[in-house]
Amino acid sequence: MLQENIHTFFKPLYLITLAESLGGVESLVCHPASMTHASIPYEVRQKVDITDGLIRLYIGVESVDDLRADLAQAIQERENNPITDLIISLKESRLQS
Repeated sequence: MLQENIHTFFKPLYLITLAESLGGVESLVCHPASMTHASIPYEVRQKVDITDGLIRLYIGVESVDDLRADLAQAIQERENNPITDLIISLKESRLQS
C-alpha cells in the first residue's frame, strides 16, 4: 500500500521523473524498495535501512527554486495522502535532531 502511495504521490511532478538513476543530468526520484532493490528480501533491506518509506532524490541541473516548486505542488495536490504525512514527519524529526 505504501509503495502505491509513493508512486501515486510522484505522478504530478513535472520536472522530477520517477526513475532509477541513469547517470544523466536530470532530476529523478526513486523508491528503492520497489525499484532498485526490489529483488532483495524485505528482511535484508530493513537491516540496511532500505525501508518501504525511503525515497531517493537525485538532483540534476534544474533550478533549485523550480525543483522546490515542483515538489510543493505535488505535496499540495496530495495533501491527504499518507506519504505527505511521512515527509512532514521526517522533516520534523530532522529539525529536532
